[in-house]
Amino acid sequence: NINKILVSILCFCLASNLYAEQEAQKCNSNTLTLKTALEKAISSNLSLLALMKQEGKYEGLVRQAKVSPSPSLVIEAEDFAGNGEYKKTSSMKSSIGLSQTIETAGKRKKRIRIANSTKTAEMLKVEIAKKEMKLKVASSFFKLYQLEKELEIQKESIELAKQTSESVNKRVTAGELAQIDSTRAYVEFTREETLKKHLELDITSLKNEIATLLGAKTFEYKGISVNSESFIKEELSTPENINIEDLPELVLAKAELNLAESEYSMTKSERVSDIELTVNYSKYRATSDHAFAVEASIPLTRNSVKG
Repeated sequence: NINKILVSILCFCLASNLYAEQEAQKCNSNTLTLKTALEKAISSNLSLLALMKQEGKYEGLVRQAKVSPSPSLVIEAEDFAGNGEYKKTSSMKSSIGLSQTIETAGKRKKRIRIANSTKTAEMLKVEIAKKEMKLKVASSFFKLYQLEKELEIQKESIELAKQTSESVNKRVTAGELAQIDSTRAYVEFTREETLKKHLELDITSLKNEIATLLGAKTFEYKGISVNSESFIKEELSTPENINIEDLPELVLAKAELNLAESEYSMTKSERVSDIELTVNYSKYRATSDHAFAVEASIPLTRNSVKG
């Protein structure tokens, strides 16, 4: 019998621990942490997602900038389908050739530099937008955390004011205090109740704001939980771990300056015309002769004027 009782007690303890563990997991699953809030805010913001998807576009621009101008195939036929000696194709001259543009003044290198600077600047804008979103979410999150703590304290103040009011009323009934003391105690209790209602309204408003940032219609969580200090330092810049040289805003300013310099340099290079090189092979049907020809179009530029 004693063994059965011990087994029963053991089973009861195991069942109790299992139930407590399940309840704790359930509670944690319905608790919003700062980490979850940041992840949901980033993944549900449409404008931010659109910016993040632009990376492929700028990768393509960089690849395109590295490509040199493609050669052109030139096919030509002349002196045929006329009259006299040019009747039909007896005197036709046919030519086939390749034409290639040779870029001058380092246009290709400068074009690549512009594409890389543009990509860097746009990706930094994404990082800045993510940072601003994280700061906005964290600010609202910590405000809500603070208000909920204040609400807990306020509930204790209300309970204390209630007990004080009840004690004063008893002493007034016993003739130990005047009626004015009861009124004052009631006013104090009412003031504490009013403060509690204001806190609840602020909490509701802040929860709606956070729900909007998370891309949800309503705040679906029972409570919030602040993550570890290490996570906060990692995700949010704090004064002790900020390197001013690494600030995205400063890096962006440098990237935009490099872009402006590259575009100015490219504008100057575009004043210099490119060289056109053409190689032709011609065949004369009337004599069965053939010949090669090489042509180079070299622009003469003076005083920054195309010519």
